Amino acid sequence: AEYMGGARCFTRPWLQALPVAIAGIVFYVLGVPLLIGRALFSNRRELYTNEVVFARYGHLYSRYWSKHFYFELVSLAKRLSIVCATTFFSTIPILLVGFLLMVFLSMAGIALRFQPFFLGIHNTLEAQLNATLSIILQMVCFAPQTCLPCRAAVLRCSFFSFFFLSFFSSLHKGFCVLRGGF
Repeated sequence: AEYMGGARCFTRPWLQALPVAIAGIVFYVLGVPLLIGRALFSNRRELYTNEVVFARYGHLYSRYWSKHFYFELVSLAKRLSIVCATTFFSTIPILLVGFLLMVFLSMAGIALRFQPFFLGIHNTLEAQLNATLSIILQMVCFAPQTCLPCRAAVLRCSFFSFFFLSFFSSLHKGFCVLRGGF
């Protein structure tokens, strides 16, 4: 049997904590996104025109273009996917890495394709962070676990890859501005 949170699975202490865990999952994992989604979708026609709606829910959607008002739910789904992957695939590294790569790369693609954030720099940053996390994840997978210089090299490469992505992203943005695009 595996250990989860310090308790052996399916033992008396684990079973005693199970109802609280289920209640937490139902409330936080399902309830919060459902409440946010209900609030946003039921008020979608008034999100940018009604001051009361904006005061109450503006922190959930004001960073996004009006057509992407729901993107906070996409962001929550990304975080939930990461938590689920690390929880359920932690003993199967190839599935864990594959699933996390799929999440990070798809979110980078979504940020670049749909440009959901109101400020362009946020779209660029979202794509860069997800791409950088993908690179770091791949580098950590291929670095020998016992080799301390290898781990240091992975950290250095991760650091430089972030700046590499930032530089070329800024260069691309500059070319787009010069061509008259956004």
